[in-house]
Amino acid sequence: MIAPIEDAAARQHRIKEACQHSQGKHWVTLREGPVQIPTVQLDQELLVYRVDNGRLLAALQEHFKSQPSSLKQLHRSESAGSTQHLLHALLLEKAGDQRGPILRELKRLKVQTEPLLVDSTGVVVNGNRRLSAMRQLQKEDPEGFHRFQKPLVAVLPDEISRSDVEYIETALQLAPETKLPYGWVDRRLKLRRQIDDLGLDPDWVQEAYRLDSRQQLDDELAELELVERYLSEICGTPCAYSGVAPCERLFQSLQRQLRLLPTNLANAWAAVGLLLISQRSELSPAFDRHFPFEVPVTEAMPEMVLQRLAHDPGLLAHPLHKPLRRRHIKRIADRIVHHHAPVELARTVETLIDEVRQQLRQDRVPHRLLHHLHASKRLLEKLTPDQLTDEERFHLLTEANTIRGRLDLLISEPQSTKQAKSAQRWWRVRRRLTNVMARLPQNKGTAN
Repeated sequence: MIAPIEDAAARQHRIKEACQHSQGKHWVTLREGPVQIPTVQLDQELLVYRVDNGRLLAALQEHFKSQPSSLKQLHRSESAGSTQHLLHALLLEKAGDQRGPILRELKRLKVQTEPLLVDSTGVVVNGNRRLSAMRQLQKEDPEGFHRFQKPLVAVLPDEISRSDVEYIETALQLAPETKLPYGWVDRRLKLRRQIDDLGLDPDWVQEAYRLDSRQQLDDELAELELVERYLSEICGTPCAYSGVAPCERLFQSLQRQLRLLPTNLANAWAAVGLLLISQRSELSPAFDRHFPFEVPVTEAMPEMVLQRLAHDPGLLAHPLHKPLRRRHIKRIADRIVHHHAPVELARTVETLIDEVRQQLRQDRVPHRLLHHLHASKRLLEKLTPDQLTDEERFHLLTEANTIRGRLDLLISEPQSTKQAKSAQRWWRVRRRLTNVMARLPQNKGTAN
């Protein structure tokens, strides 16, 4: 690819001159509404890939995971040749992604069907992937793709602010077409960057992303925190975001349950959930359909499982046989994160969760029965004999007899208890008879 002119002012001057011979107008939506901006063909050296491209956030952080300071410097050297070559390589990989195969489409069409969107200095706001594909195709076959030598661009006004650029990129990337959807981690990194680093109003972000509620925004940011905790504490590979690409639903489900728990339990259950995610290939295929990824049977379930975990000698050096306290739960969470045999621990946790779930469901049966009986009683109290037909009376009588027979069986003393009591009575009788018989010879000897 041709290295861009590094001097932003020089690029801006040439772009301004080119716009005096505009080839048309292009609609773009700003916060205040749609506006028309000029379109013009520009030399490749005037076009600069944008470091803040939302699709590249995760890839860049992973690339610079051992040099975080270099990532910060990247923004200051955006138009430098080394930066542009790196961005070109990353964007070209995205352009070939089969979920949004823009490279294949441009190779087939051999024409540019939509202008790139650039700011007044030539930094590409929308169309970075397309530009990388056009450059690559033009390099491989200059004659066949000569139209890509001077791409058509729409130039934003000088006064466009950084927040306006963010809004435009976000809104455009939500439009349905051949655009590659943001990776789920990229999206959350973009959200956090816009709020924390750029200082954009969360309400603005919610509107730009068309989120249903502020809770959805908070949840997505919390899911990113879970991902980073997972990569750092559980995997020991910070910023290796590609490793969680298939796990979006697991992190979403885990976060949805964690926000319903008290802080101390949430921290421990986050450790449990992240452990299960890391060892998912060793667990049952249905593990993700149970707590902590789905709603617990009752609110008592997390504490019950943690209590059983505290009894396990494989987790704590000195198993805990007393009620859990905050410090105990923190200890359990720490041990889960740093356990020497995560596979065995994950299987133990899976078994304990299943045991507690079955126990709680069994325990709930009598309560559910009583609840339904109370509800039926209230309905019966509202009925009067004249409201029933003969057929309804017959069905009620049949059901009542069936229920009465079943209730008699439930309420009566269990047979095993009766047998135990009978055995105890027989044992007492035998002991009494033995004592009596033991005294008979002595009484007989005394009488003689």
